[in-house]
Amino acid sequence: MLSQLDAHFRPDFAQRKLRPRASDLTGSGHLNLDTSFGPLDVLGEVSGARGFDELLPHTTEVSDFDMKLRVLDLPMLIKVKSEANRPKDRLTLPILMATLDERQKPRSNE
Repeated sequence: MLSQLDAHFRPDFAQRKLRPRASDLTGSGHLNLDTSFGPLDVLGEVSGARGFDELLPHTTEVSDFDMKLRVLDLPMLIKVKSEANRPKDRLTLPILMATLDERQKPRSNE
């Protein structure tokens, strides 16, 4: 699927467009990729003990053309970023929380 997205590592100041290999995806690290659809961050591990089976119920499927991806739902993304407590996550938390608040507001029939 990553090849369909024209995924390659970022930043790549030499502009080599190095593509991720299967072995790059099996670790617990974090991959920063650029794709034809924009930036993609691939996490091999989220909040320590949570694995795929624990996170799957907290995902939403997104599709575009022939591709389907599973992404964390907004409440779990907020929880994971809160637990990570990194400076960049602390900066995005107010935006994510405001987005969740907006989504939870009743919609009027205007």
